[in-house]
Amino acid sequence: MTGKTAATQHVLLVEDSAAERMRLKAMLERAGYSVSECVDGQAAFEALQEQSCDLILSDWQMPRLDGVQLCQKIRGELGLEGSYFIMLTGRDSRADLLAAFAAGIDDFLAKPVNHDELFARLRAGQRVCDLRARLARENDRTRLALNREREAKRLLDEDIAAAGTLQQALLPPRQTELGDFEIATFFQPAAILGGDMLNYLPLRNGWVAFFLLDVCGHGAASALLSFAVFHALTQWLEDCEPTEYARPDQLLERLNQRFRDRSETARYFTIVLGLMDLESGRGYLSHAAHPPPLQLRDGLPAATIPGGGLPVGIFSPAHYNTHEFYLAPGDCLALFTDGATECVNAAGEELGSPGLARLLEDGLKLPATQAITALHQKLQNWSGQALMDDDVSVLLLRRSAGDLTAFTRHLHSEAVQISGAVDDLRKWLAECGHDENFVFQCCVSVAEALNNVHEHAYSERETGDIELICQCETRTLQVLIRDWGEALQSLPDSDLNATETEHGRGWFIIQSWMDTVELLDCGNANVLKLVKNLRVPFAGAAPQAEPARDKS
Repeated sequence: MTGKTAATQHVLLVEDSAAERMRLKAMLERAGYSVSECVDGQAAFEALQEQSCDLILSDWQMPRLDGVQLCQKIRGELGLEGSYFIMLTGRDSRADLLAAFAAGIDDFLAKPVNHDELFARLRAGQRVCDLRARLARENDRTRLALNREREAKRLLDEDIAAAGTLQQALLPPRQTELGDFEIATFFQPAAILGGDMLNYLPLRNGWVAFFLLDVCGHGAASALLSFAVFHALTQWLEDCEPTEYARPDQLLERLNQRFRDRSETARYFTIVLGLMDLESGRGYLSHAAHPPPLQLRDGLPAATIPGGGLPVGIFSPAHYNTHEFYLAPGDCLALFTDGATECVNAAGEELGSPGLARLLEDGLKLPATQAITALHQKLQNWSGQALMDDDVSVLLLRRSAGDLTAFTRHLHSEAVQISGAVDDLRKWLAECGHDENFVFQCCVSVAEALNNVHEHAYSERETGDIELICQCETRTLQVLIRDWGEALQSLPDSDLNATETEHGRGWFIIQSWMDTVELLDCGNANVLKLVKNLRVPFAGAAPQAEPARDKS
């Protein structure tokens, strides 16, 4: 249906011939049209400036402004694209018609005008006008909807930007020092908001807690969950009792119980959580389906701290494991999200955990802040882009290397690692300036003690942790060997006159070459103390430690 009947349709008639104008006006009014008259194009242009008209019937050849010029002006200057312009003309050359169409003419009527043809073209013109008007209304509605959507997007972008600023504000300082330890982080979301979060915080009794989590997906939904987990876990850690520091797995189980997603979206997250004693460098770590942390030590391949388990938030109940770790002087512990290891280069190759370890090893001797800055740059170089496709977060925990007077190693009770630790001890003793015989006796004694741990303390296990600490003082070399295997009640008889086979060749050597051999009472660990006196005082020794005092 058209929007108007003939009785309500208005036609602007532009004709310089008074007789022709009167004839056409009479025809139009008899058919029910409302007619306005103009004697030339200029008069019509001025009239249209006052009031627009859907149907324009104009002669071509007129004074001041002809029909083509009139059409060009109302299309260009007045913007009347919706008016239907019919040209009355006796011209029929191809060039004239093309010029008129180019000016915006919609239709032609040959003079003298035929009655039936005139009204057929006017009806067709009105249909076109109605369609144009309907399209204009639809365009207005679409424009209004787009403006509303644009405004809503602007407000949403502002909210997301504010949330991104809040997320950055929640993160801990990028670098801090806690005693002998330095912590450095970087956090780079793939968009304004990320699903990664990390934190570290000092605890009571000289401990520190640290965690890094990665919520599945990206954007606001993932970020909101990461905020909630961040706040809950940080609060729990602050309220945690020192007796709970050795059980981060229990905190993960508590997180899983709280954040298990019962909705169809099944949103979950992976996490690694650690707690460490800043004095000893010993800590406990649990992770839930998160990339295993890397422990880096100068001169040795990077080691992964095992873990596994289910992501948090899928099944309940879920159980996790706790693993002990030890950071010796110079060691570095690296926590990271899969955005780092799954970083892809131009050839489509993933960096992977071994590749990330190589990048970290390059900066092992640097301060943690410089090391993490260098790592960030190397990740960008590998991917060839400043922003990765996934959120990338890294936390480095580095223990200062200390001085020449101390030697510390943390190893597993495996033959290769024991041999490597003894070789490192031999080099260190030589660097301290001790003579060849002294170095030989000490290294053989330590090797026998370590092998004894391997064969007896961990006889029921495939492997176990061993801590080796050596300290050069002014007149003695003190060695502590700690393990967490089967408890030892006492040492074999130290009678040096006993035969080599009575107590085993190893103990005979240890008791022969070391001046003091004793088993210390250290709770859940076996600690063997070996002391060898120096014939020549050690000039580079640290000051002699005062005897331990009862803190009670």
